[in-house]
Amino acid sequence: MGTTTVHAPTRSVQPIRAIAERGGTGAGIAVIVNTLLLVVGQRFIDIPAGFDPLSIGSVVTASAAGAVAATLVYILLDRIVTETDKLMTGIASFVLILSVVPVFVVAPTLAEGVGPGILVLLVLMHAVVAVASVGALTHSEVFERYREAPDQENPEQEQT
Repeated sequence: MGTTTVHAPTRSVQPIRAIAERGGTGAGIAVIVNTLLLVVGQRFIDIPAGFDPLSIGSVVTASAAGAVAATLVYILLDRIVTETDKLMTGIASFVLILSVVPVFVVAPTLAEGVGPGILVLLVLMHAVVAVASVGALTHSEVFERYREAPDQENPEQEQT
């Protein structure tokens, strides 16, 4: 009778700096896209005066905070599991679903006139943070390709 050897998947822990760079990119994308959504939303949706969740400060802060939280979770997962990207996507999906509950439960109570347009805008903003964060964090190959590409400003630089 032969013996069967089972090999555990090898795990490569990514440098925190690399993850932080990707998380920062996700945060930047989330802040920019959500700010643009806010500007467009203000043009087409009647947002009640003083509705704080759709003030520029709240949108920027919440977008950046969500992306930073996702980055911290990703760093932790990368150190304890082998399927970091897959698990991160699952966790982010679950958190996104949970994060829209207050949109429908709390947001309508914050000001008179909070209608469906505002609720859709808030849900879109939550989705933008999730997609930007998970996309940036789980697609490290894009960042590696960029890092390995020759410098366009310095054509003499060769690829190693």
